[in-house]
Amino acid sequence: MEEDIQDVDSPYLTTLIYGMRGSGKTTLLTDVSLDIKKQPDWIVVDLTMGDALIPTLIELVYKQADSGLKSMLKKVDGISVSAAGIKIDYHHEQASVTNSPHQPLLESLAETLQQRKLKLLITIDEISSTPALREFVAIYQILLRNEYHIAL
Repeated sequence: MEEDIQDVDSPYLTTLIYGMRGSGKTTLLTDVSLDIKKQPDWIVVDLTMGDALIPTLIELVYKQADSGLKSMLKKVDGISVSAAGIKIDYHHEQASVTNSPHQPLLESLAETLQQRKLKLLITIDEISSTPALREFVAIYQILLRNEYHIAL
C-alpha cells in the first residue's frame, strides 16, 4: 500500500478502508501512517472528525514543517503565525469567489508543499458524513485534479 501512495499516478492515492469492528482497520491505517512518516519527503497528518478539519490540517502541517517550510507557509495569504500559535484568516474576496473560503488556502498550501517537493498523506479514522468532511473532500478532489501529490 505504501508503494501505491508514493506513486503520483496511483489510483490508490485515495483509499477508503472499511470492515467490521475489530478487523484491523485502525491498525492498518496506523502502520501505513508510521511507514510513510519515515520518508523525508512526506508530511503525515492524522486527523480526527470534527467541524474544523481544514484549519486543523493546516495547523498540523505547520507544526511538522521545518524552518524553511514554516517561513514559506507564513507567506501564504490567510495564515498568520504568532507566539500564541497559528491563526487562519479568511478574506471576504476569497470567500465570494469560491463556495469555500478554505479552497484558496488549501491550494496555496499544496502549492507551497509542491515547491518544497513535499508530499502529504492525510489519514482520518472513523469518518462520518458531515458538512466539514464534504467540504474537505470536494477541495481534495480539486487538489488531485491539479496534480498535487496528496494522499488520503
